[in-house]
Amino acid sequence: MNSHDVVVIGAGPAGAIAATLLARRGAAVAMLAPETAETERIGESLPAFAADLLDSYELPGPLSDNRHVPISGTLSAWGGLRTDHDAFGDPGGPNWRLDRRVFDTELGWAAIDAGAVPYATWVARAEREGRGWRVICETGDCLSATWLIDATGRRGLIGRAHGGAVNQHNRQVAIWSVGPAMGAGVSPTARTLIESDVDGWWYGAVL
Repeated sequence: MNSHDVVVIGAGPAGAIAATLLARRGAAVAMLAPETAETERIGESLPAFAADLLDSYELPGPLSDNRHVPISGTLSAWGGLRTDHDAFGDPGGPNWRLDRRVFDTELGWAAIDAGAVPYATWVARAEREGRGWRVICETGDCLSATWLIDATGRRGLIGRAHGGAVNQHNRQVAIWSVGPAMGAGVSPTARTLIESDVDGWWYGAVL
């Protein structure tokens, strides 16, 4: 059995950042996430203050990687006439359009560089053992830890398995696709396009 201070389940931004900061402070950290084939990712943005926060902790992010693109503003029609917002006047600078595959990969490497031990596997089950945890991986590896961090997002794999419940506030459906950036007669823009509609709202961005 491999013993660690902390086992982090999930290697997305939340899990990787937690693993990095804990390992930097001297904790023995294991980080679990299966290897997955690269797929298209939904376009996502990062607020300017979050980019500054990542930089202050010397974590990978838009301020240190030019593969992420500054967002110059928004064009929105939110229940009324079109509103134009230019990020040039924002005191904190522009928000950022992330390349999520790059972002996640670099954060994962930062955790490993800090000393976190990666396990390319998922969890079969996690059990309380005394005042700590016993984690059995799908590969058969068995880990023990004082602390367990469930960074599996809305799946909440460990939280749900131990009695956690989902609080559903509303019923919404998200549909997204990736395709050609521009149609005939449409000028390219680094802004985010947002519009509300009778059945919801949509946004578009050039990735």
